[in-house]
Amino acid sequence: DADSDTGTVYFNLSVNDNFVASYTQTSIANGSSVSWIVDPNNWTRNDNLSFWAEAFDETELSGKNTTNITVSNTLPNVDSLTLNATTFANITSDNLTAYVTTSDNDGDDVKVIYNWLKDSTSISVLNMPFEKINNTDTNNAHDYSGYGNDGTVTDATWNATGGYDGKGAYEFDGIDDYVSVNDHDSLEMRTHDLTVEAWIKTTTLATTSVFVNKRSNASYEWGGYSVALTDSGESITCSENFDQSGFSISSNQNVNDGNWHHVACVYDRDDKLFLYFDGDQIDSIDISSKSSIDQDLSEPLVIGMRKTNSRLDLPFNGTIDEVKVYDKTLSADQIYALYQNRTDEIVSAETTAGENWTVIAYPNNGYEDGASVMSNNVTILAGNTAPYMLAPTLNVTTVYNPTWVNVSVIYSDADSDTGTVYFNLSVNDNFVASYSQSSISNGSSVSWSV
Repeated sequence: DADSDTGTVYFNLSVNDNFVASYTQTSIANGSSVSWIVDPNNWTRNDNLSFWAEAFDETELSGKNTTNITVSNTLPNVDSLTLNATTFANITSDNLTAYVTTSDNDGDDVKVIYNWLKDSTSISVLNMPFEKINNTDTNNAHDYSGYGNDGTVTDATWNATGGYDGKGAYEFDGIDDYVSVNDHDSLEMRTHDLTVEAWIKTTTLATTSVFVNKRSNASYEWGGYSVALTDSGESITCSENFDQSGFSISSNQNVNDGNWHHVACVYDRDDKLFLYFDGDQIDSIDISSKSSIDQDLSEPLVIGMRKTNSRLDLPFNGTIDEVKVYDKTLSADQIYALYQNRTDEIVSAETTAGENWTVIAYPNNGYEDGASVMSNNVTILAGNTAPYMLAPTLNVTTVYNPTWVNVSVIYSDADSDTGTVYFNLSVNDNFVASYSQSSISNGSSVSWSV
């Protein structure tokens, strides 16, 4: 105050243009600092806060000084991430499990999105869980595979709690809604294997509706790979088509019952096309006759419709969640683990000795992702093979008292490990004697004279 008068300061808070609270402090000396601590229970995430302060020296008002603030979301954290095998041996019979702890200062529930890497390469080429990533309800079709295959959403409606796990998902109206992923080499079938999986929920009665597909731009309609509802919504169909010919398999599983269902199609180019429904293998068909055909699929991958030769049709009516594509076959055990929502696990059937596995964890609190964290490495070691022996060989046919009997075996071990052989003798079902010999080399003969 230029006149060095004492005065009064008035504070005011509005949230989203609605008055919330005020505060006054009197008898303030010239040059003094005045503050007001406001209870954070007055606002929540994304609210717009407007503060103003005004001074009065008992004669005149200073005029209001205003500050506006938008309340930000606090990003979630991965506090710890450890990748462990079932045993400390890290052998091929072990499952791999990611153990993670998370935190969020806003108290939000945190979902961890996992992306698995084998020998530093992602096993998925599309990993699209449809969680909110930009604090908005639009364009939440982010790809976590590392290949950058983000989707462009057209008219589909994002639902924050509409997914199979109560998290985000996209709803499709069966008319003109779809998600398009630009053509990319990683999504091509070419001559390699492929697995496509998704969660779907529908009550549709449409004759045919497609929920994941990638096509060539040829004039024939079914070239490429596709997962669709058929038979008026009562069946799932997996198809793989080539030069206007191909293969498809269907299930009659009452899909359109309004419940969530997990669907997976596994394309083993040298063997079969497998269809899985809710974790169980339903059917398969031999596709090995087309294993050498190079599938160059230049159209975008489309979720919620079929796109062929620049035409969109066969729209899906329902909700789709967790769309993933892998450029490899997944085992039946892995498909079942995914159906059980074990995205934090790689089963032993997926691993081979010498491979190096890691996993990246992305924390998501329903608004945005926090910083990703990469786990430790686990190198898969060859498992031990049990030693093998034929039945003991006796050197006599008839035993007379007091004849000595020589019992012999050949010790065999596929890993060439040295080992120990244990002998045991019972007479009339009663234990009599035992013998052991250690440090035996693979292929050696071991005997015991009794």
